[in-house]
This record gives sequence, structure tokens and C-alpha cells, in this order.
Amino acid sequence: MSELTIRDARREDSGLFKCIASNRYGRAELKIELIVKEPPDPPNVQLIKVLSRSVVVSWSSPYEGNSPITNYVIQIYKVNGKQEKQTQMKTVTRDNKKIRIEHLKPRAAYKIQVTAENEIGQSRPSDVLDFVTDGEAPQGPPRDVHVLPKGAHSLQISWKPPSPGNNSNNITGYYVGYKEVGKDDPYVFKTLQVTPSYQENCTLNNLKKSTTYSIVVQAFNDKGSGPQTEDVRAQTLLQDFPPTARLRIITSTASSIQLSWKLYGHNMEAIEGYLLFMRQGDSGWKETNLSGSKTSHVISKLRCGTSYEFYLVAYNSVGKADPSQVVTGATTGNVPQAPDQNTALDINDSSVVIRLSAWRARGCPITHFLVKYRTANEGTWRPVSLHLSADRENVVISGLTPGTSYSVLVGVESSAGYTEAQFDFMTKKRNSDLSSTSADTSTQDLQRTVAVITSTVCSVVVLIVILVAACTVLNRRKTSRSEASVAGSTNQRPEIPKSDMVPMAAWDKRTRPSSQREQVYVPSPYASGRFSQFSVDGDTEGCALHGSVGTAGSSGESHSYDVPLHLVHR
Repeated sequence: MSELTIRDARREDSGLFKCIASNRYGRAELKIELIVKEPPDPPNVQLIKVLSRSVVVSWSSPYEGNSPITNYVIQIYKVNGKQEKQTQMKTVTRDNKKIRIEHLKPRAAYKIQVTAENEIGQSRPSDVLDFVTDGEAPQGPPRDVHVLPKGAHSLQISWKPPSPGNNSNNITGYYVGYKEVGKDDPYVFKTLQVTPSYQENCTLNNLKKSTTYSIVVQAFNDKGSGPQTEDVRAQTLLQDFPPTARLRIITSTASSIQLSWKLYGHNMEAIEGYLLFMRQGDSGWKETNLSGSKTSHVISKLRCGTSYEFYLVAYNSVGKADPSQVVTGATTGNVPQAPDQNTALDINDSSVVIRLSAWRARGCPITHFLVKYRTANEGTWRPVSLHLSADRENVVISGLTPGTSYSVLVGVESSAGYTEAQFDFMTKKRNSDLSSTSADTSTQDLQRTVAVITSTVCSVVVLIVILVAACTVLNRRKTSRSEASVAGSTNQRPEIPKSDMVPMAAWDKRTRPSSQREQVYVPSPYASGRFSQFSVDGDTEGCALHGSVGTAGSSGESHSYDVPLHLVHR
């Protein structure tokens, strides 16, 4: 027994196989046809027609897998963003290559896949076919139409979009039709386009006074218009509503605000009164009825330094006008203001005085104070008083530790509001702790003072000495020049003037010829004197002179000096 095994047979293995057997007696041959069967290939799907609620698709016959296709399966999915939901699945016989799928939604995204089946199994799904259904005109009329008269010549109409499921998500606008009741005239339509900020309402103007009108509303989009609503009837009034007032604030004080207003428009008929609405913050509106003859009003008994909101509504026998704009005003004054720390606190070693009278009211009376304190290391405040009267001038916190850091919290309430301030300080050290430090500090201060005075006095003395010396030198130079001039003109021994110039009174002389006499300069402790004649003993080289010097104005007194002289030869 011989056999041939083909593992993992594929469609390529299909074909005609020949088996040949031979021996010495002859030869035999056998032909065998092999057919490999498998599921069919996926169909190739195409869109034929897309409508608002249906789609037509077709496909061609795929490779059948050597087994006849028995039917085709069509799957439809609705796509909403990233979510997919199967809405339909249909099966058709092998003879159908086209199908119309209905019950779809207008302007909705879908995808379709088709698979083929035979006796072996089901093919892979076809490529995904994506499409969006077409739009259509609105299928339902607008809902809840209401018409209200807005005066003698206008009507206000409001409505809601068509109910969901009637293509209400794709509306691009509305037609509002109106005509007089009792006439065969056609409706006059006003077109309203839908925008992101649009609201379903409109006002019809320039109508006849005290006339009944029939109103219809109709939605439309780019595919057409939908059905109309049933007509709604309303009658215009005999008189118009008052115009809207323009409100403004004139003046304000600590407890009052003055308002004024004006009316603009053609319908100024018979204003019966005004309704003034006021509120503070988020509280409810309070209403005040004012006479129709007024054009201003003062609101009194208000809180100091407080903000308020106002609006005004005029009314007459027909009804109320539209509200004015909301205006905001405030009474004068402000929350209390804290003083600086030096003014607010008086600190010693074991207590602190808090001056409550130093706080500024800023136009609004203070109602009460709140005082707390704590050390720098504490997290919880210690209350001194949570409600001190406004006429209290000071409050004292005693029993504090010397040389310790504290914080004081002062809260102040007035009609304008609440404010608080925190003051950080350190109590003083006791006198015994400060005595040694104070003595050292006083000594150092005294030493610094003496040093400054001494340096100042020395500087002044030195300056005076320098000035005196400079004046003396200048005076002596002037005198020397004067004497030299006199000696040259007379060729005689000059008289020594009575000044700081000191002449030599006597000299030990040697008789010499007058021709050998020389002029010399004699330095002295007081000045330099020039002598026209002078006699020397012995050698003229580096000799020492002995004599006496008389000081001018000294009554003949003399002093002996040994003066080295340098002789100048002529």
C-alpha cells in the first residue's frame, strides 16, 4: 500500500496527479485530480447611491475557494466619534450582488463590511466602506409657540426647535410669518438665521394698533423647509409700553446715594410710575415704588463705605418697560486704617499698651475692636478681648516675659467692613540685665568723645602754628630786601632796624687793610644779617667768629654766640 501525503494543503496544490507503476511484466498508470477547498475571498464592495435615510451598495463575486458561495452577509455600523455600534446585519443569497439598506439617520456617519460564505466557511470581511448619509429638510414643526403684545405696534414671538428625531440638529434658520386675521392676504415671512448665540424668539414691529394677527413659524436648512406650525393669534395694544430708562448716579455721601434718570423714545405716553430696585452684594433685590413725575431720587440710611447696585423700570397702564441697565454706586468712607507700630504700641519689659485710639476711622464710625496675642513660637492666638467698645482708647497686655518676642493681632470693625493688623515686637530687658552693658557703652562713648575733641584741638593748633610761621618768614624776607637796597646806595654800614633782625654787638677784630675786608652773611637763631665790613683773625678758610649779638629793642643787652661763618671774597 503506497500513499502520498500533502501537509498544509493550499489552493496551489490543486491539480491532476498521475501515478505510474511498472514491473517486468508491464506498466500501469492512474490519474487522480486533487481539488483543495477553502473559504472564499472577501468581496469587493462599492457605493452606488447615498440618500438621507438609505444607501445602495454592490459587490462582485470573489474567488469561491473551489466550493460554491452559498450567501453574503452585510454588516452596518453607526459611527459616533471613536465609538462604533452595529445597527443592522443582512444576509442575501449568492445570486444577489446588490442591496439597498434603509432606516438610516440623516447626516449620520456609517461603515459597511460584506463577507461571503460557502460550505467550508466564511471569508474575511471586505474592506471598510465609510459614508455619511445625506441631509434632509426638517421633518417636524417648531414647538411651543407663544406670542405676546409689546405695545401698540409690536408683537414678541418665542418657540422651541422641532422635537428630537425630526432632524432638529441641522436647522439653519426659521421663517416667521404673520398676517392680519380676517383678510385673504398671504403670510409675510421674516427670515431668521441661526447663529451660535441665537435664541428662538423675535419681535415684529410696525404693526397696526389694536389689530389681531395670525402667526406661523417654520424651520429650514440647506435641504429645504419643514412643516409650518398651527397659527397662533395675538392682538396689538391700544397704547405702547414706556421706553427704557437710562439710569445714572449723581452724588453719594457716607449714608446716601442720589440717582437720576431720563427716558428716550416716541412712546412717552402717561408714565404712571417707576420701580427702583436696589441690592447690596449678593442679597435679594429690594423694590421701591416712585411717582411718575420724578426724575431723581435719594436713597438714605445706607451703610458707610458700602457698594450697591440699582436698576429702574418705568410702567404705565399698559405694562412695564424693559429694565434699565444696572448701575453700581458706593457710599463714601472706607474700612479703618492701622497706625504704624511705633504709634500703635508702647512696650516695656513685662507689658505692652495698645493704643486703639490711633486707628483711623476713614469716614465710617468704628463699632468695636478685637485683640489677641501670642509668643513668636506659639501657633494659637490668646484672646485678650473679642469685643472692645469703640470708645476704648487703650488696652494693656501684662504678665509678659522680658526680652521675649511677641505678636499682637488687632481687628477693627466698622460699618464699611472689617480689617486687622499684626504687630511683631520684643519686650525690653530688665534694668539689672542692662547695667553692665550700659556702663561699658557709656565708657566707650566717653573715650570716643575725648578722642574726637583731642584730634580737633591738635588740628587747630597745628594750623595756627603753620599760619604764624608762614607770616613770619614772609615778613623777614621783606625786611632783608629793604636793608640790602639801603647798604648798596650809601656804601656805609647800615643801621640795624629795630625788628626781628639781630646784629652782632661786638667782635674780636685784627687790624687789616680796608681792602681785605669782606662782606659776610651771619646766620643767627632769629634771622640772617648782612654786614658790609667785617674783620677776621687768622685763616680765612673755615674760621670761627666770636662775638656778641644785640637784639633790636633790647636796651643794649647782648648775648655771646659762636657762629660759623663762610667768608665770601670779592
